[in-house]
Formats: sequence, C-alpha cells, structure tokens
Amino acid sequence: MKILILFTLLTSCSIFQSNKKNSSPILVSGSGKDISMNVDELAFHLSRETTLGGGIYEIRAMPLSRAYLERRFQKIASNRGLQEKDYSVAAKWHVERYLKNRTCIDFDYNVTRFEQMKDIDQWKLVLEVDGDQYELEWLKENTIDRTYVTELKTPTHLAKRWHNRAIACAPVELSLWRGFSLKAIAAYVPWPFGNEASMEWIFEAMNPEDEEAIEARKKKNFQKYRGW
Repeated sequence: MKILILFTLLTSCSIFQSNKKNSSPILVSGSGKDISMNVDELAFHLSRETTLGGGIYEIRAMPLSRAYLERRFQKIASNRGLQEKDYSVAAKWHVERYLKNRTCIDFDYNVTRFEQMKDIDQWKLVLEVDGDQYELEWLKENTIDRTYVTELKTPTHLAKRWHNRAIACAPVELSLWRGFSLKAIAAYVPWPFGNEASMEWIFEAMNPEDEEAIEARKKKNFQKYRGW
C-alpha cells in the first residue's frame, strides 16, 4: 500500500513548463490551509529544471513540502471519492515520512543515448542551505525499478530515452524557506561536458532580518562541491 501511494506521489506533476515561478516562502514553510493553489500549481512553482551533459540529460527537482503533500492527497481523495479521514491518514504518514527530522527532494530525470545513466545509483544530489552542504541519500523505495523508455527523434534516427524518478533526503530538517541550492552530479557524461549542474530556489524574505541574506544568495555563485 505504501509503495503504491509513493508511486502515485512520484507521478503527480508534469515537467518543463515555462511560466514564471512563485517565490513565496509559504510554498515550503506553510501547510495546505495556507495556500490556495492546487497540487499541480504547487508542483510547478516548487520545481526547478535544467540540463546536463550538453542536453542529453534533462533533470527536474522539487522539495517535498507539507502544503504539497496535503494538497496531493486531497486530490487523490477527491478523485477516488474518499472521506477526509481516509486521505488525512495517508497525508499524515507521508508528512512524517518526508518532513519529520529530514528534508527530501523529489528528483526526476531522463537520459538519452547512455543507458547506464538510467539507474539512480549513477546520480548524487548535494543540498546547500545557509552555507552548509548535505549529500542526500536515496530512499530504499528507489530500489524498485521505475524506469521506462520512449524514443526521441533526431536528425538522423530515433534515439532511446530512459526516464526515472526517485526521492533523496538529508537526515535533518532544514530551513528551506531561507533559500537553497541543489547540485546534481552524474557519474558519467561524454567529453567535453561537465558532470555537474545546479538549481536555485530563492524565496521572498519572511521578515526584514532575512532580506540581507536573500539578496546575498541572489548574488552568490554556487560553490563547487569537493566531497565526490
């Protein structure tokens, strides 16, 4: 049952939209009651996308928040005709699973040409918050193979594209509302491309004391990770 719920969570939102992102810190600090967005809107505004290896890898990452999880299971309940008490139990389990004493990232990617990179153990994620870096650990659920294959039309042929998705966590609750960076590190990319790509989440200051830190993050270059 838990695996089924997790799979439903991981297939909740589409990738690569072009509208402007909402920068409210409530996206990661509030609950579903604090936000009027539906789950798809929340997923869009929480997500960041980039490419790696000259564009042959496309990646998307989203921090899991209380608001997103509560809205997600509210939608599931509505679609399945469940009572509030039924979906609230599932939402509570997932909030505790992903938010209690940990910080989790939903990581979605696709790989063209290089099949070996479809496996999640070929990727590492490093989260940076307030100058500290945390190498994330993939959850055990990720041992289940969820990859699937599509085809990409190129000027000369149809190339295979592998898709995968997983959740990685740091064993501590972090103040994401202060803004953070995520670095994705691939085990292999073709020469001459680098094997790292970073994404930034910059939110509006929640109080005057945070304004200086937020402005500093906007100007700061993401520092190179030296642990791997």
